[in-house]
Amino acid sequence: MKSFAPIVIVLIMGLTTKGELSYPGQCIKDTTARVFGNYIELGTASTPERCIKICREMQRDVPPPTPRKGFPYAGMQFRTQCFCGSSIPANAGAPSRECNMPCPGDKRKKCGGAYRMNVYPTGVKYPRA
Repeated sequence: MKSFAPIVIVLIMGLTTKGELSYPGQCIKDTTARVFGNYIELGTASTPERCIKICREMQRDVPPPTPRKGFPYAGMQFRTQCFCGSSIPANAGAPSRECNMPCPGDKRKKCGGAYRMNVYPTGVKYPRA
């Protein structure tokens, strides 16, 4: 168990000290109803880092005490689609091999698949109820 702890820390943090993602994102299943309701088309410059930045800074129309800025999760889907959301459904997990489309802005990274999304934490925290 002791050798597993450093891996968990890297997966939770998701970023290296250089600002590049070291974690490929949790692959989840999406549906036509959408797991995350906020969508931004990123086009040819799509990268997980860009999506995370957008989701972290997006303004929201919500009542206090929930923060008015940012979402806890960012997800890349179908190469160029960025989604922002508040929670990941418990039964949404998918095999990582199903999130296999390269990102146009950095072909070394994966940007989901057809109704498959690589999800990353943005660092935004909501207050506990």
